[in-house]
Amino acid sequence: MKPGDVIIRISDEPIDRSAELGEDAAGLPPGTKTTLRLIRNRRPMTVTVMVGASAESPKARKAKAAQGIA
Repeated sequence: MKPGDVIIRISDEPIDRSAELGEDAAGLPPGTKTTLRLIRNRRPMTVTVMVGASAESPKARKAKAAQGIA
């Protein structure tokens, strides 16, 4: 992902509004591979990404705690 990318699909689900991206991504467990269809520099492209843990997920909080990060 790069600044300016416009995501239009996650897996096979269209993204019609920005809130949908977070909702759809939140439903994917960390470590899942999925495809994103996006527009970059006015060109459509598909990229495969690995879903990470959100900053608020229990897994992310545990990792932060282990590193001494509040």
